[in-house]
Amino acid sequence: MKQLFLSIFIVVILIGQEKDSLAITESVLTSSDMDQIPKLGIAELLGTQTGVVRREGSQSLTIRGSSPTAYLDGLKFEGIRLRLSKQMLGQLRVKNQNYLSNLEGSSAVELMSKSGSNQYKFDLQMTSDGTFTSPGGNFSDWTIDNNTTFGNGFKNAIATVSGPILPGNTDHSFIVVYDQIWTNDDRPSFVATNKKSDLESYTLFGKLECRPLSQLETSVAYYRTETDGNPYIHERAFFGDGTGHTMRYEDQSSFLTVSLNYQITDQLKFSGRFGLSSYEHMEGDNRYWNNFGKYGSKELNEFTGDQTDLILARQYGSIAAPGNTATDPGTLNNPFDLMNSFQDIYGEEYHLRNVTAINRVWNQFGKSKYEDTQFNFQFDYQFYDHAIQLGYGMKSSEIRKWFITPVWLTTNDGVLHTDFQRYFLVTAINNFGYDAFGNEVGDGFDYLNGSGDFDNPNLNAAESPGNPLQTWFYLHDTYEYDRFKINLGARIDIIDPNWINLVDPLDPVKLGPDPYSFDPEDMKPSETFTEFQPRLSLEYQFDEQLRFGFSYSKTAIAPNWNYVYTSLYEFYRDFQGAGNTINNPNLNPEIQSTIEFSSSYHYDFSFVKLAYYTIDFTGLIALQRVDIPI
Repeated sequence: MKQLFLSIFIVVILIGQEKDSLAITESVLTSSDMDQIPKLGIAELLGTQTGVVRREGSQSLTIRGSSPTAYLDGLKFEGIRLRLSKQMLGQLRVKNQNYLSNLEGSSAVELMSKSGSNQYKFDLQMTSDGTFTSPGGNFSDWTIDNNTTFGNGFKNAIATVSGPILPGNTDHSFIVVYDQIWTNDDRPSFVATNKKSDLESYTLFGKLECRPLSQLETSVAYYRTETDGNPYIHERAFFGDGTGHTMRYEDQSSFLTVSLNYQITDQLKFSGRFGLSSYEHMEGDNRYWNNFGKYGSKELNEFTGDQTDLILARQYGSIAAPGNTATDPGTLNNPFDLMNSFQDIYGEEYHLRNVTAINRVWNQFGKSKYEDTQFNFQFDYQFYDHAIQLGYGMKSSEIRKWFITPVWLTTNDGVLHTDFQRYFLVTAINNFGYDAFGNEVGDGFDYLNGSGDFDNPNLNAAESPGNPLQTWFYLHDTYEYDRFKINLGARIDIIDPNWINLVDPLDPVKLGPDPYSFDPEDMKPSETFTEFQPRLSLEYQFDEQLRFGFSYSKTAIAPNWNYVYTSLYEFYRDFQGAGNTINNPNLNPEIQSTIEFSSSYHYDFSFVKLAYYTIDFTGLIALQRVDIPI
């Protein structure tokens, strides 16, 4: 198992903070704080916090060298892509060094949804970057579609309404936020091209809070984001139909959270969290068809079109003459010849293939689905100077993926024709949880040795959806004695991928009788991991201004299940002579061991903190590649 060791020396000066030793280890932004920051997105807000690094223009974040674990309303927030705005959040909390036992990871980001107000309020915000070029255009008349665009930039509209459910009753409240954004970019990627991109997305958030009893609080929150994007549109008039190359995707994400807090006695409190999340993604990389989202057998197995492509292909030399067998480059006997290529007048590179040099016939379609069910129960008990937490949680997932890509065009008679109706498309299918035509299948559908020969998987093959399961237990005590503050706890995670491991990842199909298909001998049940993770922090207050601290934590991070689950056919293709971080069923949990030594000196309105921080990665996901023999 590969290891990576990282050391960081930190000097921090903060002004206007309270005298709290957690002010650097744990930074908090309230709703009013976020209103003062001219940032719209959560990633941008997080990028303003100490210890957080955000690559410009990206949603990817790291905290002290590692990716943080994200929580929304007390539940693990992953696998879905909600576009949250600050109008939906009541609090944003960043833990640079996580020594608590109730959270995963050496660092964490906790997002808490906003609560309704005790008075009725309505707010509407409409913003634009002002770069639209439509003559006389204004905010309301600018629209996005594939045929009409009015310039570069974005528009954003956010409407918020909140208040008590019953007038004058402050025990029950609601809030609803609707956030819609349009973006458009017509700026050329390089000279003399007409590439562009556009996106339209909306998010709906609603929350109800009720206090039916003085000691009981309940809340229900719902989030939903739908996105329709064209990240790449390249129109070229000489294609005849004007389609060019268009990439398109559609996302639908939703997250339902239910929370309950019950004060059983003055010393004992119960908290429960339950969540359902779903993420569905559909994409198309279309270099010939205008249609998107049609997955019938005809669309998958037949290539249809006009003769414009053959004329262009002949112009670039991949076809000798109508009715004659093509000569290299691009013969039927050499469909993967990528050495011969050309650039069109716009500078885009094409590879000659066996029927046509025009790469726009290289259509790809795909969709995926990711669903989570999770809950977490916690008891808080105050016993003299001890604050004890005891918790249990579980997270069950269901993952599906379907992706089709052409391998090559061919004919039954092996002769090239000018009529594209004579051709059919040889395809490669990557699917689990769906059959070959994109229909969902349930548990109990085993993989039917669908890899077939190297480039033509069995189209009738199907696999069950992925169902990983993770459970955890934790016990934590916070104890204050004299000038000492001690946090001591432990967490146990049981991570069950509920999948397979490849016996020989470098040649995953060699052990069975069929050298081109997966046999039982080629795989074994995946390993279940049980990880014990101690957590500790010590703080000593020397006087009113000077404090010293030490913390240690060991954390286990389950791999992203989208990296673990894919079809066996794709495993076979990916592992031919090389390892792969993505599409790797043999990934193990990542173990992070962190240590921090710190000292801080506090003034009335500021403090200075010096810290030495180390993190030891064992099984870093980015390094878990299959070793290739020299």
